Amino acid sequence: MGRFIARRGEIWLINVMGKTRPALVISHDGINATDGAVVIPASSLFHSEQEDLIVLTEADGVSEYCYLVVEKLSFVRYFRKEKDQKPFIKRLGAATPETMRKVEFQLTALFQLKPAEEVL
Repeated sequence: MGRFIARRGEIWLINVMGKTRPALVISHDGINATDGAVVIPASSLFHSEQEDLIVLTEADGVSEYCYLVVEKLSFVRYFRKEKDQKPFIKRLGAATPETMRKVEFQLTALFQLKPAEEVL
């Protein structure tokens, strides 16, 4: 069997810290080819204080509406030896191009990134 690799833009059902939820893989496939991936978890809870919520829908592969919590991004390993767990449970689908644009915009704002041409 080949090595497991989650791909950028895929939506996975993951188990992290005892909670199972959808998550969007945002790291590039070079990082994903190592021992894990950077993901943004989703929540079914609506937080009214959050602006610019990114909603995942059936078009993204989820069966129920949920909200990406960009500020909670984290690196998740494919396998945890100490607990004999595989946090990546099931591939649900892939984010639409519009969803990815919204995520990239929010990440740029979160980290106060500038386009490469502005930095050079």
